[in-house]
Amino acid sequence: MAAGDLTITLTESVELASGYGGETRAYTNTKTISNIVNTFHRVVKLTNDQNTIVASFNSDAHGANQALDLQGTEYVRFTNLDGSNDVHICFKGASDAFSVTLDPGHSYMMTKPDDYMLGSADAASDYPLVGTLEDCVEITLRPTGSAVVNVEMFAAGIAPA
Repeated sequence: MAAGDLTITLTESVELASGYGGETRAYTNTKTISNIVNTFHRVVKLTNDQNTIVASFNSDAHGANQALDLQGTEYVRFTNLDGSNDVHICFKGASDAFSVTLDPGHSYMMTKPDDYMLGSADAASDYPLVGTLEDCVEITLRPTGSAVVNVEMFAAGIAPA
């Protein structure tokens, strides 16, 4: 079986009313990732107030049950399928972690988990943070409230090195 191309297209379009300038703004950005040989797709039912580990990354295919390849993963997307409830996404490394809120109906896209993140507990830190990026080793999802929320996850990767 031959490797395939993953094409990601992001389109933004807005038409402002005449009272706000009456202009139309439209942008399309397309990214193609070649040599895709692995994909992973699932819809996760998140139970109210519970953490759900949805992905782990490992440099060896045999290093962790159901782990995605750390160096081979090129793209990961989460889409909140709920119409009214937020979800927290927590990205964990060996020593750092960070979280983002995924609003209803919105998506979050990440690139390679290899050398993905650098965190700081110091709010007064200068930007950009100085240090060594670390690998994202685990992703956890949690609804922000007591509702059950469905989140779609899609990942794609190249052949392991």
